Amino acid sequence: MHHTPLAPAGLRQWFRALRRTLGQRTRIARPLVLLFALLASATFAADLRAAEVTDLTGTWACCGAGGAAAQNFVITSGKGSLAGEGQLPGGQVFSTITGSVAGDAVTIVTTYNGFSPGYVATFVGTLSPDKKTITGTWTSNRGQSGTWTATGAASDLKISGTVRQLECSGTGCAKRGLGGVLVRATGGPDGPKDATTASNGSYSIEVDKGTWKVTPTLDGRRFSPLSKSVNVTSEVKGVDFETCARQKTQNAGAKTPVVCDPDDIDWTMPPRIQNQPSSWSAAAILPYDFVHPGQWKVDLQLSSKGSRLAKCPKGDRWSWTVTAPKGAKVLRKPADGCTSSMVVSELGTYKVTATNTRGGDVVDRLKDRKVIVKDWLIAGIGDSNGSGEGNPEFEVNRCNRGTASYQYQTAKFVEDTDERSSVTFLFASCSGASITHLYQRGYAGVRPETPELDPQIPAIAGKLVRQRASAAGKQTDRDVDVALISIGVNDLGFGPVLETCVFAGFRATFDSPGCEDQGASSSKNALTGQTRVVHVDGGQTTLRQVVKVLQDQLPAKYPPLQAALRAKQRPQDGGFGMTDMKRVFFTTYPDFASGSDGLPCDTATLQPFGESFVPVWRRPTWAWLQEQSGVLNANVAKGAASIGAQVVNIPATEFHARGYCAKDSYIAPLLATTLAGDAGGPFHPNRNGHLVASKYNRGAVCTKLYGNPNCDGKPKA
Repeated sequence: MHHTPLAPAGLRQWFRALRRTLGQRTRIARPLVLLFALLASATFAADLRAAEVTDLTGTWACCGAGGAAAQNFVITSGKGSLAGEGQLPGGQVFSTITGSVAGDAVTIVTTYNGFSPGYVATFVGTLSPDKKTITGTWTSNRGQSGTWTATGAASDLKISGTVRQLECSGTGCAKRGLGGVLVRATGGPDGPKDATTASNGSYSIEVDKGTWKVTPTLDGRRFSPLSKSVNVTSEVKGVDFETCARQKTQNAGAKTPVVCDPDDIDWTMPPRIQNQPSSWSAAAILPYDFVHPGQWKVDLQLSSKGSRLAKCPKGDRWSWTVTAPKGAKVLRKPADGCTSSMVVSELGTYKVTATNTRGGDVVDRLKDRKVIVKDWLIAGIGDSNGSGEGNPEFEVNRCNRGTASYQYQTAKFVEDTDERSSVTFLFASCSGASITHLYQRGYAGVRPETPELDPQIPAIAGKLVRQRASAAGKQTDRDVDVALISIGVNDLGFGPVLETCVFAGFRATFDSPGCEDQGASSSKNALTGQTRVVHVDGGQTTLRQVVKVLQDQLPAKYPPLQAALRAKQRPQDGGFGMTDMKRVFFTTYPDFASGSDGLPCDTATLQPFGESFVPVWRRPTWAWLQEQSGVLNANVAKGAASIGAQVVNIPATEFHARGYCAKDSYIAPLLATTLAGDAGGPFHPNRNGHLVASKYNRGAVCTKLYGNPNCDGKPKA
């Protein structure tokens, strides 16, 4: 039986009307016309707002009152549709669990499979605001009814550790547990979680899955480390901290060391990255004077056994001297005290000496400690995968560029993790960019404006890294420390390929071949350099064949990037000066084509998933898209290897159950993204997807900059 295809003329009229509604400057990609047809043919008002995701996964102790026997609901799949098993208090499994959860409304259906086959009890209830109890009524297929209450078992997701204080005397040092310390974990969706250490210094905090920052505080003390970031997938133990005991007063001239006598010099750099997004623009990226400020403030602290000291022992007077490296100056010398600061003219390694006088006599000297004044220069260049496309609002609309981007999140991690350095992030990634837009061609942007943007590498290097000379005639060159790159997908005509598939779907009947096996052709825009792919009725060349040719050509397009990244000698060369190509990191693309089961989607019928709708493609089409994602990533790796750069491979398993039609998707949806004004955003990673990419990038970057994947320790000189 054949079905009449949808008429494209009416769709175009509706599409033009929507563009007028959203504004003339809103560019709506034609692949999204399918979405608008779906919206026109279905009632979806209830889907305009994403419902809060509730997760009941875990063990819920139920009943024993209200007519129902004591039992445990062991829920293994707790979002949307429920799944699990019912257990007696002794652990015997007696039923299967199905049901649903939406917001605070819960339905749990227990179907007996043990001592009473065929018995079904249905529990309907409401989840408490703290998500710890469910209360409601129950009925059975035997005419029974009653009330019930279930309580969630204590979470096995915990962060635990010990806070100790270091007490030193003339005979040595000892560590003892410190009670009364407030330990706070931040980063979860429900705000901070707190605990106070017991008298032995131990603490434990119940948390949810995710990345948490743990910070201890007590009366202004400095702890070592100041905080720790941990990724919680099960209980995390050993998140420990240390501090010095309070300084003891001693008489001038006494020979016995005070508690935690200073034994080293530490330093911090004021953070910079949080001040940068407000200055971003498509053309300037950052102000030149921000990249070359001409002075750098450094905060100095005395430390003991790794802990920074907030106060000097009474009667001590610490003074500071600083020796600058060649060509640099100390613009403001440190004042006396256990903590101080200096302002210097250049980045580099400074020798700092702290001298303690007591009663006019020199009693201690920490000589020629190396203080590395470091501001990492990190560049983010590439396409929509790098710019954060799919996650409005954007700081730079012309490029759909924003702080959700894995590139920004990676740079921010380096800034936040290492207090001894700061980060200047040069962010040029622009949605729609192809490889030649990095080094050769100008680009009008995904929301076109004039004049064209400069190619991304010269835009950073020629205008920000080595353009000007100082008043003294010195060239104010800076070399990029790390380049984060996402590029290649637009050389395959990613958007036009999806557009071709969407319009093939409009023309298709239920027995038509998938878009990948229908006629298509490709061309290149001579002005923009962008790849164009279009549907051809009755064409002899299929879309599958067109994309294969483009895939085969891709690796050969990367070699010119090496020269562009290395160029350094002249301002007009516009290069980053990357003498070490292992500081260049190409990132692979996410697999967006899978469902919750990890298999390719199958959306031949109209099915809403959460707040979005999906294209009407059968499983073979989704499987082909998934296959091409793997081929693309292999070609990106080949291209990066050909220029000696590193590849940050995002394992496909990270997205196999998080694809477009998964219930807990890491991919930006059609409906919400488009209504937010980002018509080109669907099929890109959402914020969670970018955090996954950032996790792998920051591990690679920190290993290069610090010798470990966590940016622990001191920055390299």
